[in-house]
Amino acid sequence: MLDFSFEDEDYEFRDLVREFAQKEVKPLGIELDRSYDRDRFMAVWRKAAGMGILGVMVPEVYGGVGGSLMSLLLLVEELAAADAGFTGSLALNWAVQTMLIMVGNSEQMERYLPMISSADGVPAAGCITEAQGGSDVESVTRCGPGALRTTYRKTDEGYIINGNKCFITNGGNAGLYIVIATSDPDAGASASACFVVPGDLPGVSTGRIEDKMGFRSSQTAEVSFDDVLIPHENLLGEEGMGMEYVEFAMIFTRWAVGLLAIGIARAAFEEALAYAKERVQTGRPIIEHQGIGFKLADMATMIEAGRALAYKAAWTSLQFDLEPEERFRLSCMAKYHCTDMAMKICTEAVSIFGGYGYMKDYPVEKLMRDVKVTQIFEGPNEIQRQDVVERL
Repeated sequence: MLDFSFEDEDYEFRDLVREFAQKEVKPLGIELDRSYDRDRFMAVWRKAAGMGILGVMVPEVYGGVGGSLMSLLLLVEELAAADAGFTGSLALNWAVQTMLIMVGNSEQMERYLPMISSADGVPAAGCITEAQGGSDVESVTRCGPGALRTTYRKTDEGYIINGNKCFITNGGNAGLYIVIATSDPDAGASASACFVVPGDLPGVSTGRIEDKMGFRSSQTAEVSFDDVLIPHENLLGEEGMGMEYVEFAMIFTRWAVGLLAIGIARAAFEEALAYAKERVQTGRPIIEHQGIGFKLADMATMIEAGRALAYKAAWTSLQFDLEPEERFRLSCMAKYHCTDMAMKICTEAVSIFGGYGYMKDYPVEKLMRDVKVTQIFEGPNEIQRQDVVERL
């Protein structure tokens, strides 16, 4: 039976996060939307770390706060409603934590989880996407041999990694990377493996920093690995299982993107609702015109429905007695449904604002730019639909 039970401490944490999000994260998002400033980003990051936001579901023994899934659900929406880019950067930490907890051994968790989860935690990143192969988990098999070009080679001293990754959220800022590589580019998924790579190792470098449409408070960059030597103990899990581990992690990350999009949609709806109550045309507020009022009713309904689906996918992702295919399918559904819904709501919000909605002086313009990428990253929505079809 589905259980979305919230405890008092979940709501107390939500209220603290909401205050922090509106006071610190929202102004940061507006400022960095104009020009990225790493020092400003890291100043707010450190505040978030001090509040326990980095390690909300990480056990206390590993530097987290040992919070509940419900706290995480509330946290993601509140932060995304303030600024999606900063929330996206945080989400990469949660994704790397998930990989370490689900696949890593006790020594890896003891060493690396506090590094990205504690009050002193640094950004983390997952290095999956390459120029010739997207971040969908089937990119290797769908694109054929050679889609994964970043290679690893086992030596007596450790593993040597070579290759280039692109569109890496937190690229250049991360103190820790999870990298997927292959021992044979022509062998497909069976030759893949995942590695824990500290960002300060010799040979790890940042390439092009992307100038993006939205999500501008989150740095996205190319990351290169040039004869990077890591010890044998930095292999995550087993060789040959890399793509399977990535697919497993995406059971969790895809519904999280859907929930992030709900936060953006909620912010757009709230802005449009407030404007519609204030804006007067033909002698009355435009919300009293059926054409606008019905738009707002539909927007509110879509957000509620999307949230319910995202919550169900999140709850199901932790039901390990269920088949992974069922958990993965529901997470894909939540990702594409919620992000498509959020794109529609942001578009409607701009329309409700009219000409003002197209101006940077009004918040819905930024929200519309931010929401678009949610339909693209973690696998574009066309891939999500295909993944669902294959699991029906």
